[in-house]
Amino acid sequence: MEVKKLRFTTKNIDSLSVVKEDGHSILLGMLNRREVIAFYNQQVQQLKNRAKKY
Repeated sequence: MEVKKLRFTTKNIDSLSVVKEDGHSILLGMLNRREVIAFYNQQVQQLKNRAKKY
């Protein structure tokens, strides 16, 4: 699976469709900007918490 660079903020897009690589008409799901940012922030916080332990 090829990962495309996401530019939610610069293009002011709230969600992106995720389609099958070999068949652009097959919808696999949707990526929501707020969910992606929330997940990113959660991962950053986990890394910070791990760093505090050492």
